[in-house]
Amino acid sequence: WINYGSAMSSFNTAYMALTQLMSYDKFFPAQKKMAEFMKGINLDFFFDNDNARIEETIEYSKPIADIVSLINTRKINKNIFNYFPSEKPLGYMTYHINTKEMLKHFPTMMNEIFSTTVLFKEDVSIATDLISTIIDEEATATLFDGDLSLFLYDVKENEVILKTFEYDENYEQIEVEKTVKKSLPVFSMIFTSTHPNFADKLIQLGVRKKVLIQKENYYEIIGTQEYGNVFIFKDKNVVVLGNSIDYLFPKNDSFSKEIKKDLKKNYFSAKANIAKIVTAYNKSGEAKTSEIKTLNRLSEQFSDITISSAKKLMDNKLKVEMKLNSSKPDKNIILQTLDLVQELGK
Repeated sequence: WINYGSAMSSFNTAYMALTQLMSYDKFFPAQKKMAEFMKGINLDFFFDNDNARIEETIEYSKPIADIVSLINTRKINKNIFNYFPSEKPLGYMTYHINTKEMLKHFPTMMNEIFSTTVLFKEDVSIATDLISTIIDEEATATLFDGDLSLFLYDVKENEVILKTFEYDENYEQIEVEKTVKKSLPVFSMIFTSTHPNFADKLIQLGVRKKVLIQKENYYEIIGTQEYGNVFIFKDKNVVVLGNSIDYLFPKNDSFSKEIKKDLKKNYFSAKANIAKIVTAYNKSGEAKTSEIKTLNRLSEQFSDITISSAKKLMDNKLKVEMKLNSSKPDKNIILQTLDLVQELGK
């Protein structure tokens, strides 16, 4: 358990000499205000037969907890699930917050934290007043509503044309194109934007400026071949950025159903499949021979890593859980970890 108020007090005491020399304390929010903002953080470690997990509990003050609850509680735009993959990817992260509430309460939170700091007090006050004045949270929030999902599907070897510069016999610079094989992550980023025309106008601007080129129902970004030909796809209020259109239209919704179930209670969820990532990395040609044995050992021991955070705060506390799942439930996770450490030490 870390108490923020006493932690900051101890920090100031430990660096008293530095404080006297250069007013170092002015760069940090006063411990009293920090204690009013956040009470502390608690970490619990659990070791079971099939997993090891860390539970982080962040305790806020009542006013801040109320704001965090408003930000974390968002009705997800269901259209985003139409472009989730059919099968489980190598890894994913999906994050859903209420952007409107975040913009609405951001100035208040900043003023609360920095209201007693001598150095930044006036600057922060001006900045937060400016934000409050020029930003219409209702309209601005529609640019990015708060739904964001990232997917890593695969790692593939692609032929990429790279432009380099060399010098001829007269020491004059010449442009040379080289075709090389490069391992590229296949990914997509999906988010929602309910603004009536901003995204469409931005895409049309890209077309006019010859930054985007239309291909069927999506747009390819010029000059991104090195990264696998990055594209932009928009359907109503869903925008997708990725580098392989083949993964965009799922054949079924089995995976999205699983995610929906998880997001009923969590505003944030992430998972990495260790075995699939290790296999993809080994095939990419990037892995060194000395690494392959260790990586294979890791994938044999542990299946995946998951991270999640609940929407609902209990007693003003936000909980974040990270879990390392074992592939061998017949052996205690501590012993498995020690085995792995011993293997790494060879």
